[in-house]
Amino acid sequence: MSSSRAPRQHASGKPRRLGLRGTQAAIHAILVVAGWVGFVWMWWTVAVRPWDSADLVVLITGSLIALPTVTLLWVVHNIALHRRKGPRTQTQVKVIDYQRDWNGREVHADWAALKDARIVVIESDASGKHYRTSGPS
Repeated sequence: MSSSRAPRQHASGKPRRLGLRGTQAAIHAILVVAGWVGFVWMWWTVAVRPWDSADLVVLITGSLIALPTVTLLWVVHNIALHRRKGPRTQTQVKVIDYQRDWNGREVHADWAALKDARIVVIESDASGKHYRTSGPS
């Protein structure tokens, strides 16, 4: 199964905007609104308790301001990333060259053999770190 397929395009050749459409968008909107209604209702239930709740009102008000603000900032951040880098069309491949560990010790391993091993034993000594298989693969 390949995850590097090209984005769908309009007849004009422009990439099609991916996102929620129709019934899916409506269900999503209903769930978001229901979540916020539940959030406000539960805080309201706590706030009307017959004890001194001045600190609690500050907490509720702060959360009603902070949570949407953080969410909005996250959305703005992701939109800026999309505008700068464009849509993701495939998974990024990173070459890992693991010759030394975090402490500078040399790493000795047969990565091909370790890939399918069920048990991996890691031994550390003066000559470095040694990765080996143990038991049936």
